[in-house]
Amino acid sequence: MRGTQRVAVAEPARFREKTKELSTSLSGPAREALSLWGTAAAMDTGWLTGDVPVKNWRQGLWKEGCLKLGGKRMAETILKKRHACQGCPIRCARWVKLQGRFRMEGPGPEYQTLASFGPLVLNDNLEVVCAANDLCNRYGLDTVSTGSAIAFAMEAYERGILSREEADGLDLSWGNAEAILELTRQIGEGTGLGRLLGQGVKRASQALGRGSESFAVHVKGMEVPMHDPRAFFSMAVNYATGARGADHMRGNAMAYETGLMPAEDEALRQAEGSAGRRKRFDDQGKGRAAKLAQDRAAVINSMIICMFAGQDMPIRELADTLSIVTGFPYTGEGVLRAGERIVNLQRAFNLRCGLSEQEDRLPPRLLEPTDEGGHAGRVPDLSLQLREYYEARGWTAEGRPRPEKLRELGLEEVARDLSGLNPS
Repeated sequence: MRGTQRVAVAEPARFREKTKELSTSLSGPAREALSLWGTAAAMDTGWLTGDVPVKNWRQGLWKEGCLKLGGKRMAETILKKRHACQGCPIRCARWVKLQGRFRMEGPGPEYQTLASFGPLVLNDNLEVVCAANDLCNRYGLDTVSTGSAIAFAMEAYERGILSREEADGLDLSWGNAEAILELTRQIGEGTGLGRLLGQGVKRASQALGRGSESFAVHVKGMEVPMHDPRAFFSMAVNYATGARGADHMRGNAMAYETGLMPAEDEALRQAEGSAGRRKRFDDQGKGRAAKLAQDRAAVINSMIICMFAGQDMPIRELADTLSIVTGFPYTGEGVLRAGERIVNLQRAFNLRCGLSEQEDRLPPRLLEPTDEGGHAGRVPDLSLQLREYYEARGWTAEGRPRPEKLRELGLEEVARDLSGLNPS
C-alpha cells in the first residue's frame, strides 16, 4: 500500500527531537551484536543455555551445528550487505549472495529461520537454510511453521509412522538437504506430502495418528517459536496463554531473565523482582512477568515499533512518544492499561470462539527433560505458572476474565457479552 500525503504529527518539532534522541539511545552490547551479526547472533550463543531447539526439540545441545549457522559464519561467507528499516541505526537485516548449487541473492535468514531449518531438522548447511528461506519468501510461507512441519515429518519417518512411499519416495532422514528443500516446495505448492504438512503439525498428527501427537510441537494449533521454555521458564506460561498460540512476538518474557527489559518503571521493577531476574529456572514470578511482557508487546505491536527497540524503551518513553505524535496526554500507567485491555479483548474473542483454559498448555515434548545442554534435566512447572498468571490478570481459576476486571478496563459491553457464555 502506498499513500500520497504526509502523515501529520501533533508536535513536529518535538517529534524530530525525540526521533534523534531515540536513535542515539539505541546502543549497547546487545544492539551492537545485532548490527554486526543480525539476529543470527543468537545461534552463536543460544546453544550455551539450551535455547536453540535440536532434532524436533528432543535434544538440548548441538554446538557444532549452531556455530556453522551463526551470524559470524554468515558474515565471513555469504553476507553481501546489511539492511535496515527506514531510519533505524541498528541495521540488523542481512542481504546474502550464494553461488553454485544454491545460487540466489536476497534477504538472509533470521534466527528463527536458521534454527527451524537448521538444528531443528539436524541440518548444519548454511546455504541450504538460505535456499529454504528464499523459497518460503517466494511462496509466502512462515519459516517457523514450515521448518517445524518438516521436523515433525522427519521424526515420524524415523519412528516408522511415515513410510518412504507415503513421502513420495523422499528420504526423510534427519538433515537431508534434498528432502528439506523438496518438502518446502511441496508445502508451498500444496502437492504430495506438502498438502498434509502445510496444514500444520496439529492436523498432520491427527491424520497420521499412531502416537505422532506426542511429538507434534504446537500450542493452539500453531507451531512453537525457536526459543525453548525449558531454557527460560517464563516462556512456558507465555507460550501456553498466547492468544494465537505460542508466540514470542506477543510477549518476550525471557527478556526479564536475560536482563534486556528496562527497570525504570515501578511496574517493571516489581515484575523483575517477582520474576527473579536472571534466575531462569525459577517458576515463581514467571506468571506475573509473562503478563507484563504480553501487555507491553500489545502496545509495541499496536504502535508498529520494532520489538528490539520497543522492549528496551521504558513505559514512560512509549507514553511520551505517543503523546507527541497523537496530541493526546498519555501516561505510562495509561499505556500499560491499554496493553492489558488488548490482551483481555483477545481472550474474550477466543472464549467466544469456544477456546477454554484447556488450550492453555504446552505440547508433551516441551515438558520432557533432555539429557544434555544448558537445561538438562529441567522442565517448568506450568500449573504453578498458570495459577499465578490468572491471578495476576484478575481472571478466574478457569482463565476467564472476571466481570469486575473487564469493567475496570472500560470493557462493559464485553463483560455483559461474556456473562451469557457457559463457563464449560
